[in-house]
Amino acid sequence: MRLRVETEDTGIGIPAEAQLRLFEMFEQAETGRRFGGAGLGLAICRRLVEAMGGSIGVTSQPGRGSIFWFKLPMRLATPPEPAGPPVIQCGPPLDVLVVDDVATNRMLIRAYLVGAGHRVTLAEDGIEAVAAAQRRRFDAILMDVNMPGMDGTEATQQLRLGKGPNARTPIIALTASTSREERERVRDAGIALHLAKPVSRVALLQALQRVTAPAV
Repeated sequence: MRLRVETEDTGIGIPAEAQLRLFEMFEQAETGRRFGGAGLGLAICRRLVEAMGGSIGVTSQPGRGSIFWFKLPMRLATPPEPAGPPVIQCGPPLDVLVVDDVATNRMLIRAYLVGAGHRVTLAEDGIEAVAAAQRRRFDAILMDVNMPGMDGTEATQQLRLGKGPNARTPIIALTASTSREERERVRDAGIALHLAKPVSRVALLQALQRVTAPAV
């Protein structure tokens, strides 16, 4: 079978004589400051399509827009067996404090946890996290590292040095940085585990289970 892909516009169109040159190197239908580019894009597209055994072209009329198309030979494949979502043993419901200065991150992590049956409290920064952790105990804390004001490392240090209900609660660091220096810094602050952003649902729930599982 052959796959045909088209993209259509309603622009100024291309004269027939210019269409013959469009797929050559350093050619454009019009030159001047109205149009950018080096005149390489369509030539590169042509080489890629032809390398895959296909063809490429354009249909256009001045004042009536253009249709660019390409066709590729395709082979029908047997669809794979649908894979179900990975089975995760979530364990008993946990009370989890989620700390992140980005609202979308908080909502995403909350959705992961609530979907697994856990209870979630949200905090926007290190100051809110320390205040929440002083009011009651949590089973685990998910702590963003880089936050304005009091960051995750400082918040963790305050919790570890105090005598509050979460002085020994396992804390998982969430950070976009993967440097060894940051890993060592958060570990020295008293963080149990380090997860790199963006974190997946599976990785998050597995990490949570790991740090909260009773010692054997």
